[in-house]
Amino acid sequence: MLTMDDLRRRRCLIIQADDLAMSHSINQASFNALETGAITSASVMSPCASLSEVAEFSARHPTADFGLHLTLTSECPNSKWGPLSQHADREGLVDHAGYFPSEVDALRLTVGSIVDEGMSQFRAIEKAGINPTHIDCHMMAAFSTPNLLRSYLELVAKMNRLAFIPPALRPQCWEYAPQIRHLIPEVKRIVIVKPSISPEAWTQFYVSAIEALPIGLTLLIVHLGYADAELERVRSGRKNWDAAWRQRDFDAMMSSHFRKALQDNMICLLSWRDLANLHLTSM
Repeated sequence: MLTMDDLRRRRCLIIQADDLAMSHSINQASFNALETGAITSASVMSPCASLSEVAEFSARHPTADFGLHLTLTSECPNSKWGPLSQHADREGLVDHAGYFPSEVDALRLTVGSIVDEGMSQFRAIEKAGINPTHIDCHMMAAFSTPNLLRSYLELVAKMNRLAFIPPALRPQCWEYAPQIRHLIPEVKRIVIVKPSISPEAWTQFYVSAIEALPIGLTLLIVHLGYADAELERVRSGRKNWDAAWRQRDFDAMMSSHFRKALQDNMICLLSWRDLANLHLTSM
C-alpha cells in the first residue's frame, strides 16, 4: 500500500495519457496501453465525440484510472467541439462558429463561466459511468492567466477531486485557495517530450527522463494514438501532437527499452487513484 513515506523517499511516477475521447485512434491506443500497464492513468475530454468508447472501456475495466481533462479549446480544424454548459455562448467560451476557440490566448472567461462549464463536463463524464479520480486541463489552458487559475481552483473545490497544478504555480494556489491544499498533490516535475526531439531520439528522451527522475512524485504526460487515416484527419493542421507524434509516444511507452528503464531504476508507478486513496486514509 502506498504511504506518505513512499512519496517522500522514493522516485514515484504517474504515466498519464491525455486527450481520450478526441478520436477512436487515440482511445484504442490508450486502452491498449492501460491494459498492458504501459501507462497508469488517462485523462478524458467529455465534450468530444468518442466519449462513449471510453465509457464502455471503463465499464469493462472498473479499476482503470480516468481523470477529467477540462476542455476549453478546440484546436483541430477538421474536428471541432464546443461547450456543454447551456449559456456558454454568452460567457466568452466560444468562437464565431460556436466552438471553443482554437488557441488559449483567445479565451475570455469569467470565473462563473469556467466553473459552470467545468461542472457540466464533470457531470457528463459521470453520466457516462466514469468516476473521475482527478482533474487537469487540455492545452494547460486554465494555467495561462491568474483569472483562469482562480476559476480552475474554484472548480476543483466544487468537484472535490485531486487536481494537477504545474509546480511553478503552487505558491499562487496557496494564496488563492488555501482551503483546497489537500487536493493538490506535490508534483516535483512534469515530463513532456519537446518538439525539438528528433523521431530517432524519441524513446531515448523518455529513458533519460526516467534515469534522471527526482525523489518524490513526477507526472509523465504522453499523447498516444495510432497514425492511421482517422487520426491524420483529426490532427491535420496541427504541427505538434499530430498523428506521427502520438504513434511515437505509443511506441516509446510500449517499448522494452522504456520498460527496462523503469525496472532498472526501481520506479514506483502510481495512478491518481492511488493518490486519492492515500488522501482518504491520511485524513
